[in-house]
Formats: sequence, C-alpha cells, structure tokens
Amino acid sequence: MLIKSNSYDLSELIEKISAVVDSHRLEREGSYARWLWELEGEDRKLGQNEYGCADAANILYTLGNFPRDTKKRLEWVDVLQGMQNPEDGLYVEGTHYEIHTTAHCIAALELFDAMPKYKLKGLEKYNCEGVYASLKITGEATPEFESAYFNWLDEQQDEKTGFWKKDCARLESDTPFFWHLAGSFHYLFNYEHAKRPIPYPEKMIDSCLSIYYDKIREELCRHIGFAEIDWVFCVNRAQRQSGYKFNQCREAMISFAKEYFEYLLDLDTKTDDGINDLHMLFGVLCAIAELQQAVPGLVKTPKPLKLVLDRRPFI
Repeated sequence: MLIKSNSYDLSELIEKISAVVDSHRLEREGSYARWLWELEGEDRKLGQNEYGCADAANILYTLGNFPRDTKKRLEWVDVLQGMQNPEDGLYVEGTHYEIHTTAHCIAALELFDAMPKYKLKGLEKYNCEGVYASLKITGEATPEFESAYFNWLDEQQDEKTGFWKKDCARLESDTPFFWHLAGSFHYLFNYEHAKRPIPYPEKMIDSCLSIYYDKIREELCRHIGFAEIDWVFCVNRAQRQSGYKFNQCREAMISFAKEYFEYLLDLDTKTDDGINDLHMLFGVLCAIAELQQAVPGLVKTPKPLKLVLDRRPFI
C-alpha cells in the first residue's frame, strides 16, 4: 500500500509471508518443507528439505521473529546438523551444487551461534565463493587463505564493468550480462563481510544502472527469487564504498522498489508457486531488507528487517 510519495507500507505483505512460512512447518521444531506441492517438470524433494529448514531460519531472522527459547533453538540446531553428511561434511539437496547447499545450511546454523558437527573435508579441493563462506563461518579459513583469496579477486575484477571475472563480462558475449552481476554479488558480499574495498565500485554502479534502465534483464522486478537482491545489493554497497552517483543510485532504487513492490502486492501468497518456495521467498525478503536500509523511509514493516548478509557472508 502506497502511504505517501516514495514510501511503502508492506506490513500486510509481511504478515502474509509469515503465514506462508508457518504453513511449511512440519511436526518437529525446526523442521520445514521447502515446497508444499509438486510442479510438473520438476523433481521436488517434498517434506523436510535442507533449504526449507535453512530458509525458514533465515526468514524468521529477517523478520525479527527468530526463536528465543533455548530448548527450541537446540531443536533447530539438531535438525540442521542432522542433515550433514558425516563422511565429507557436505549438505546435498539436488537443486543446487553441494557447495552452495553446504554454505547455505552452515550460514543458517551461524544464526544460532552454532557450527556443523563435522569438518568440511569435501571442500578441501575447492577455492570459490561458497567455500570462502563455509570456511570463514566455521573458522577453518586461515589468514593466508583469506589474503590469497581477496588478492586474486582484486586482480580479477573487470575494470570496464566492475564485475568478475576480468575480460569476461561483456554485453556482446554469449553469457547474459545480468549473470555477471548475479555472480559478482556473491563475491561482493564477501568483501563487505571482510570490510575490504573493491577496486572498481564506480564501474559496477554504471553496469547496474545500465542493466536496470536499459532493461537488459526484462523480468527484473517481476520475479520471485534472488535477482532483485543481487541488483540492489550491488548498487547500494558499491555506492556506499565510493559515493559515486549518489542521487542517480537513490532514484534508481526508488524506481526499482515501486515496480517491485507493486508486483509483489499483486500476488496471491496462498497459491503463487514462487512465494511458496521458501528458498525463493527468502530472496524476496533480502531485497526488501536491503531496500529498507538503502533508502531510509522507503519501506515500512512491523519490525525493521534484518539482512542476514550484515551478519555472515552467505545468502
């Protein structure tokens, strides 16, 4: 509901989102389904699901409704720890590569100030963004690893677009340009967590503004998932690091929010398949939370939303 120019009251939407999460709750405390129904053409893991459990925790944290009772918190931790493979320390769900699922579940455990039970033996051969988050959260990342990781990323940020990897992010390439933003988002939040500057924030801002205003990704703001948090976070955090095009960035985020919120408010939260995927729903809430802090006064919610990325380096 638009309450005044450039200001949205999303209280009713937040109440509906809370009801969606509650409808996915299973019998055991901390056990949640990701989906409630099958969808033709997809092989869904119904019932207790790694992303269902992790994202229920993420969403409740974002909404300010995180469990406080010690006994309940221990039940949540037990559920999340119980899905880890004791042989290699990884989590496997099927819709994402195991590195992502592992980082996502470990990041959910971090919200409870808890750790996985087993060492991450299956990640020892890798060196990528999901690995950084997992090793950082569990304390397995050495200072030498972290230094080498960011030094390499500094060298590989593209000086023309501000995205990673160098000389790969081009409008004329076969890879959709937005994919470079989406991938770069996962490195940017590691920089933000480590309080490190990125080499080319101005170029990232120019690329993000071009993506929005030139409609390089047509379905942006009409989508349930993570594309919107990718864009908002990159614009806001690159602007915070540089101060570059402050007014243009603010105007773009306000325009973006108008399109996005009008789309969200028109959805039927009881029947919409995207909203009822707890993992995709979490992406929506992250975008709203980032917009709320990026433009003060833009978003009204019953409680101020808390972005998980301000606590740990994974979404």
